[in-house]
Amino acid sequence: MKKKLYISICSCVLVCIVVISVILVKQLKKDKELPIEWSYGSCSIDYKIPEQVVGLADYVFIGYVEDKLDTEYRIPEDDIDGAPLTNYSVTVVENIKGVLTQETAVELQKIGGIAKNGKYISLMEGDIVLEVGELYLFSATGKTDGGLYCGVPNSCVPMNEALEESELKTQKVKSQLINSNVTKFYKTAIKNEIKYNRDRYLSKYDKSGKKVKVGEPYETEKPTAQDDNPTDIPEQ
Repeated sequence: MKKKLYISICSCVLVCIVVISVILVKQLKKDKELPIEWSYGSCSIDYKIPEQVVGLADYVFIGYVEDKLDTEYRIPEDDIDGAPLTNYSVTVVENIKGVLTQETAVELQKIGGIAKNGKYISLMEGDIVLEVGELYLFSATGKTDGGLYCGVPNSCVPMNEALEESELKTQKVKSQLINSNVTKFYKTAIKNEIKYNRDRYLSKYDKSGKKVKVGEPYETEKPTAQDDNPTDIPEQ
């Protein structure tokens, strides 16, 4: 009797797993079939210059996209600030700038995603959709709530490495990723980064040892020369 009950429970669990897997595959396929609508809003940096992209970022790392979690929506929808924000679970494989935990997956928010009406994918010009199960080089900023955020095009660059998740922790694969052309290119960009002047916040996933509370800037925006000498005040 117990054996039959055990087999029945196992069968039910297996069926549930198969059904959920089929639903997820169908949803992913449906998402890929959606048309893309491009947003042409202004960026705070020139995202075509890698030195500016990494200069804006607090963290640059190679990460593996474990899962797509959910999508949030800003208001108003017809403005660039109303673009969808997609949340992902990402495993940090290798830190390049800054130090994030590699023990557990981190949650990363990226601008862009499926529109609230579900009819199209909204992306900034030059941006991409992240694929679950793929590796990217991320250039992320720390959020005031301790999260991670990729808010400009070219802040998520495909590594173009066909690897299984089980291989990611091997020294051979890590060495392969570190010595890849993409990583070498961005390491050079970091050495020559054009730092963006802004308040910088520590991520709750940070492992650098900085003694800063989440929500408090560890670096504040510096006044510019224009701020010190306002041009709208006429000379006496």
